[in-house]
Amino acid sequence: MRFVRRCHQNLVAMLTIGLFAFITVFAFTPRAYAEPKALDDAGLKQMLVNMGYEPKEEKSADGSSYFTITGQAPDLNWTVSLSVSGPTGLVWIGMDFWSLKDKKIPNDVLLEALERNQHLDTVRFMYLKDAEKFRLGGSIPNRDITPVELRKLIDETVNEARQTQHLWNPNNWRAQPQKEEAEKEPDKAAPKESDKVAAPKEPEKEEAPKEVAAPKEPSEN
Repeated sequence: MRFVRRCHQNLVAMLTIGLFAFITVFAFTPRAYAEPKALDDAGLKQMLVNMGYEPKEEKSADGSSYFTITGQAPDLNWTVSLSVSGPTGLVWIGMDFWSLKDKKIPNDVLLEALERNQHLDTVRFMYLKDAEKFRLGGSIPNRDITPVELRKLIDETVNEARQTQHLWNPNNWRAQPQKEEAEKEPDKAAPKESDKVAAPKEPEKEEAPKEVAAPKEPSEN
């Protein structure tokens, strides 16, 4: 009986030591982690197709590829470009707006665009000096991007473009401040010819009464 009890104790001790050794080895043994998966041009195109878009491949000036997708909203027909940047490890998105060539951008438009940048999540307003136009653009890290993340990026860009047509569309710009001041203070504007009041005419002078010749006396016959 003692022998059986001793064997049982030895077995329990061996199992305890073995379990402790296994846990120690497992905890301190380096494990291989999967590297983040990055999209390439083909992967980005396929993801856009799977999301229901019809991406069109185009080439930039430096020969790199980018894809354009289009869509419609109740108040805007939009085009968005997306590209993969290998050196930066980013996926870029951009929406270019109308040319502002030969147009002076009002100060209130510039200030509001800068102010909105503080409240945006991923995209930002920027001005392309050479192209003379506004762009709404941004990027996300190219690491294990999911369709949900890409959809969120596209939706943010489109929604911001819809809400800010008064900034990037010159036809919706408000009147210049100096014009508004002129309208508010009409008394400073030069009067129109029709508004001028004619000076009163001087009253005509009455002519002195002419002297009436005295009647001649009748001659005696």
